[in-house]
Amino acid sequence: MRFQADLLQAELLVAQEAESTVLGAARLTARQIGWNASAWKEAAAERVLPALDGVKAADLHQRWQAFVGWCKARPS
Repeated sequence: MRFQADLLQAELLVAQEAESTVLGAARLTARQIGWNASAWKEAAAERVLPALDGVKAADLHQRWQAFVGWCKARPS
């Protein structure tokens, strides 16, 4: 997550709930049938802040894009 926060230069919130997809589906289902799903509170999220400055992050992003391009160009 630190890599992503550095690359995006943005704060990320990481949910404590490992099964967030299931929880989201359950909330949508409950809402659809008229239940109040607001009582199902999510656990506090962990905050991940970028640790690199903008110049280093831009260089990292450029290198990452070059790597992705290399991977796409490699024959299978």
